[in-house]
Amino acid sequence: MQPTNREEILSRDYQDWDIQDEFFAKPQDFISNISDLFNDKFKALLKFPNESLNDFARSFCDFIGRILNRLRQYLPLENELVVILDFVELKDGYIGFKEKVKQLNKVFNLVTTEEEKNILSEELLRIKNIKSDYYRDPDHSNLYMWDRLKHFEKLILLPQIVRFAEALPTSSVTIEQFFSVIKLVKTDLRNRLQELSSEGLVLIGQEFRIKSPESIKNEKIIELATPVIKDLCLKRKQYSRNVMKKIKHKMRKKSLMNWIHTPIKLMLKLMNSPP
Repeated sequence: MQPTNREEILSRDYQDWDIQDEFFAKPQDFISNISDLFNDKFKALLKFPNESLNDFARSFCDFIGRILNRLRQYLPLENELVVILDFVELKDGYIGFKEKVKQLNKVFNLVTTEEEKNILSEELLRIKNIKSDYYRDPDHSNLYMWDRLKHFEKLILLPQIVRFAEALPTSSVTIEQFFSVIKLVKTDLRNRLQELSSEGLVLIGQEFRIKSPESIKNEKIIELATPVIKDLCLKRKQYSRNVMKKIKHKMRKKSLMNWIHTPIKLMLKLMNSPP
């Protein structure tokens, strides 16, 4: 038996043994699953008596139940805004999808002008007749699906709204993952990487993760990078010139001061010396 709706899932105490017996896998099924997923050696446990199997599975069920209760407590699962963000998967019916897009727009005012509202209404009508499964790829993210919809169906506002929704931080996990990625890029040996360079490397890594390397053309990267590199070189030369000017100015100033102070020091020395 499976929970039928969101309220049921959130109302259950997953550390309760009756709930575990009803919704969690049976001991034999549990052991078969972890054998298939992790290590075939777990199948040896199936030879033990049922009482031992129950004790083994129960210890894991208690741990998993505690995790589920913690997730239910700390994750914003009942937040209205978080609830509507699943529209990006394009699995709702037309009415549900349309209402969630409108609710998001009401909160953030993404579409404000009359022209944009008309475009959005037209795209919502078009999305009703689009076979989304044709553009969906289980090996890629929702953004990949919407990129294809934007390219082939010529959608404008809906892909932008989806990207905005995907960028909303529903938890701190994304931030923590980003810091982990930064640690891989900006190591102790590369601690002088500038912010712009670090950001570029992270974006390139993310692009390679989402898309296959074959889809990223070296020629295009060179074409985009050439003006940036030229601009950086010019800025570096200008910076070097400014630094040299400051150094020369300090040297001239120091030389001038020495030229003035030297005779004065000699005169004072002569005046203070004994006859």
